Amino acid sequence: AEICHDQSYHFRGEELIASGIYYDSLQTSLGCDSVYMLVLNRLPIYMIEDTVSICEGDVYNFRGKNIYNPGVYYDSLQTVSGCDSIYKLFLEVKPRFYQELESTICKGEVYDFRGRLLTESGVYYDSIKTDYGCDSVCRLTLHVLPSYLIPVYAEICHDQSYHFRGEELIA
Repeated sequence: AEICHDQSYHFRGEELIASGIYYDSLQTSLGCDSVYMLVLNRLPIYMIEDTVSICEGDVYNFRGKNIYNPGVYYDSLQTVSGCDSIYKLFLEVKPRFYQELESTICKGEVYDFRGRLLTESGVYYDSIKTDYGCDSVCRLTLHVLPSYLIPVYAEICHDQSYHFRGEELIA
């Protein structure tokens, strides 16, 4: 006979829970000895353990149920012998990151944003992968300040000099 891990077997007035060979003797109505022999096999419980990692915001289908929170999840199965077995899932949820940057340059300068050379004010995005393979986003707000051209007109004679912003200019 076979029993599942959490069952017992009744044999000739005894309740058995361990695998083994069991005997019981009796006498027939004619006075002859007879022997019952039981070979009992206790089937093991199967524990299937698995660890799965997903990225934050993703969903994992665990035996027909969608889960997205980290934790330990269980499901019971039946073997072909009809015994329960347990499926144990460790779900890890890896983070995604959202990084915001802000920078200012002057007109005519170039800002290198993750390999993109920017010269205009605006909001720029770049997606990156974390070490866990999760998509993450980097957002840059770039301000480009204007530069001004202020013309100054001056006239000097041939042998004169002109002072301009700390410099002495000679014609």
